Amino acid sequence: MEFQTLADWIAALLQQPPDELDRKWSDCQVTEESVSQIAEIKRHGSEHYGCSIVSLETLLGLHRKLRGLPCEDTIWSSIILHLEKPLPSEVAHDLLDRAIASNELEHSRQEDDVQQRMAEGGEEALLTWALALYCDARRSLREFESVLKRFSDNEWMLETLMSANASWPDKEIALNSIVNQHAESERLLQIGKVHRAEQRAADWGIGRDEFESLYQMNEPDVLLTLAFNPRTPIVYLRAMSKNNKPAISTIGKVDLASQIRNAARHNLRRWEINSK
Repeated sequence: MEFQTLADWIAALLQQPPDELDRKWSDCQVTEESVSQIAEIKRHGSEHYGCSIVSLETLLGLHRKLRGLPCEDTIWSSIILHLEKPLPSEVAHDLLDRAIASNELEHSRQEDDVQQRMAEGGEEALLTWALALYCDARRSLREFESVLKRFSDNEWMLETLMSANASWPDKEIALNSIVNQHAESERLLQIGKVHRAEQRAADWGIGRDEFESLYQMNEPDVLLTLAFNPRTPIVYLRAMSKNNKPAISTIGKVDLASQIRNAARHNLRRWEINSK
């Protein structure tokens, strides 16, 4: 049976008796039908199931129906990442209390009280929360600073934020203030510098002087972005297409030389085709 929305799929689950749900969905007895449905959810996610808006009443009903059944971990794990809105806090806390779908919860955006609880014990949840506060214009500077200061020694969080775009300039200023005091400040600031340069390198509207400036940085992540930009002048594309020297990224420590060459050569072929 096919469903148009995730809410329809959950509604169908609610109509089935507990023993039928366990027969189809418990870890040790997953049927071919349920495997197919799980695959469909994970493959198509929100796009397949519309906007994935599921009502509060439906989620509370699903929680009441599944609680304590062997199948509940499989079902919650299959849907949490495809919900447009957070779970009701009482449901999320109960699932965490009993270690149900913990991994999916940590990778999802939940209500702040749940997010704070998860952030205290898991870095993935902390990153999700910190990024939401940093990038969402609806979240205040005060909220972001509270999390930033509490976890100011978390290098992974700072590294992730330096590669993101602040929703307000004051948030970026607050982040840089914390980063400047960190033992790895030089490396973290370089991540931010490269991120900003990559964004400029991807811009179709930059001028010749800026292309030159970005190229002269000799930063592999920036060069790769330039190699993909359709507006990058031929002189730079030719130089990048022939460069066989190692190009070690200062961020990921990965040699990007072959990727830069291939992207530049592809871009050059596009220039040649268009010029005929």
